[in-house]
Amino acid sequence: MQTAEIRELLAATGQEICDADGRVIGYAAQPARFKLNRPHLARGGFLVVVRDEATGEYIGTEFDALPHPRTAKLYPAGHSEQVWRTADFEEAVRLVQESLSQPE
Repeated sequence: MQTAEIRELLAATGQEICDADGRVIGYAAQPARFKLNRPHLARGGFLVVVRDEATGEYIGTEFDALPHPRTAKLYPAGHSEQVWRTADFEEAVRLVQESLSQPE
């Protein structure tokens, strides 16, 4: 996955919603999902990144990848573990890149 794609997905997590005066009144909570290939996670797992509305921090959590009962499409569920947390956007991009590049 290219750096530009990671940046775009992370920018969409917790996009600020502003009023007519430009004041931040909330965030659009849309997590970014990245498919991993980790042997310790079911079916390789997922990295899900969300942005904390209160602190503005990006939070990376690894989940198992489980098949949907009807479609069999994989989705993040089951065991989870928070693996990193940072307030810096560039650091979040770097941490996602590290997670995606870790060997199987």
